[in-house]
Amino acid sequence: MEGILQNAEFIEKEKVGELHFPQAEVLADEERRKLRLKDLSDATILGNIEHNKVKIVFEDDKGVKYTETTI
Repeated sequence: MEGILQNAEFIEKEKVGELHFPQAEVLADEERRKLRLKDLSDATILGNIEHNKVKIVFEDDKGVKYTETTI
């Protein structure tokens, strides 16, 4: 994860709504899409049990970014 963050731009979580994201699916592989859905489900469950600070890495139309938030 640290290698990915070296090339990612930090953005405040309040600014994420101002970004532009692709409308098309970004994961071509069905297995990776299933894993993403599982990861989101796990994060939701954990967020309801315990609150932890996490880094979320994503890509908008201008490149890789990350933010930090509590889930």
